[in-house]
Parts: sequence; structure tokens; C-alpha cells
Amino acid sequence: MEVSAVGAQGFTTSVETESKIDKEFFLQLLVTQMKYQDPLSPMEDNEFISQTSQFSMLEEIQSLKDEVARLSVYNLIGKQVQAERNNQIIEGVVEAVSIQGDKLKLSVDEYSLDVDDIIEVRHE
Repeated sequence: MEVSAVGAQGFTTSVETESKIDKEFFLQLLVTQMKYQDPLSPMEDNEFISQTSQFSMLEEIQSLKDEVARLSVYNLIGKQVQAERNNQIIEGVVEAVSIQGDKLKLSVDEYSLDVDDIIEVRHE
């Protein structure tokens, strides 16, 4: 999706984005808005506070989304899964979930799998 913004100087800026607007895009938009604002009519304090609070809310929502995703992985313990790694199909029961760095790993038999490797989950 292409997003166009017209600055105070009358020029148009185009930004290619995915279907979601992330916090980096929001911050970039806020900085651009402040950079090209009319110096004789600067952004009102209320507007700035409103936009920074929206940015804070966006960060909190992203954090909450990440936490929910991490907690949902723990529900896989005891479930039969099928995964694909290096063109090899691995099947087994998830015995444990661990965090290695910023990645969630699933222990399936003798394998340590990334969550992204899972292609199917079944109830036993």
C-alpha cells in the first residue's frame, strides 16, 4: 500500500508500507510532520501530546500482542505437532517450550524447533 503525505511546503512524500502501520512508521511520520511544520503556526501542545500518547499506546499494544503470542505457544505443550525443517518432516509431541535469546524453541523428541517450523498441530 502506498501512503502519500503532503508537507507544509506543498510537496508530496510517498512511503511504501505493508498492510499494517508499525511503530517505526508512526514515529517517522511524527518526525516528518514536526520537521515540515509551519514555524509561524507550530503544532499545538495538545496535538503533540495526543500524537505521542498514540505512539505510546501503539507500543503497548505491540508489546501485549507479542506477550499473547508467546503465551499461546505454551499451549502447545503435550500436543502432537508436525514441523518442517531443512526439507525434513518431524513429528512428535511438544515436551517443553524454552526461550533462547529472543526466539521461542519447542522441544519435540530430540529436536529443538522454532515455532515457525510448525506446520500442523493435532490434539492427541
